[in-house]
Amino acid sequence: MTARAHSIGNGIAAIETYIDMDLSEEGGQHVDDTEAGKFLLEIRDSIRNLRLSRQLLLLRRRTGGAFQLRRGLRALAETDLGFEYLWGLVGLDALYRMEEKGERLPRLVELLPDAIPPERAARFLEDITVCYLMGLDTQCIVTCRAAVEVLVEELGAELAGTSLGKAILRLREEKKISTDQEHDMLEINRQARELIHDEVGANAPSADDCVLRVSRLLAGLKPANWVV
Repeated sequence: MTARAHSIGNGIAAIETYIDMDLSEEGGQHVDDTEAGKFLLEIRDSIRNLRLSRQLLLLRRRTGGAFQLRRGLRALAETDLGFEYLWGLVGLDALYRMEEKGERLPRLVELLPDAIPPERAARFLEDITVCYLMGLDTQCIVTCRAAVEVLVEELGAELAGTSLGKAILRLREEKKISTDQEHDMLEINRQARELIHDEVGANAPSADDCVLRVSRLLAGLKPANWVV
């Protein structure tokens, strides 16, 4: 194992030990088996990967509505057990993702363009890199689509209000983008739409592929910003 793998493993072990020894009753229930623990596990499962799940809606209904759920969660989060356990779970999720995909930094350096993108696209590129390194592939792909939207808006301000797919086709017809650039934009849009609508086709969405395509688009469409 690499030094980094040891550090991540030690972090996971430390949090799990803290939950097992400090938050569980000595000689009694594990925190996972308490009512508070079960509730927080359901909350964790609902926000995992930063996506709203049906479980959160079911919890809201079960607890008597959004107000009651917010009040109960706020009160629980203000207790030592609730605060420590909820953030311990969130920390574990992040570390597990890093343990699984922690070798991505060299690959990211290969994928990113040797260019300085426009300011708005740069903000999205920063988010894309964080999501990629943290293993949040769904968020990475959706943010790649947002970066494409910014590029399309800059190239065709008159297309505001047009669906992204149609706007991309218009830009190609007007020769503002090449056939290859059109293909990259449409492919990123396809992958993001499949994830958003949970309709994954034969070619599964890929964070690596989308980051590569966005980088290629930025380098090709913003040649004046190339770093010398």
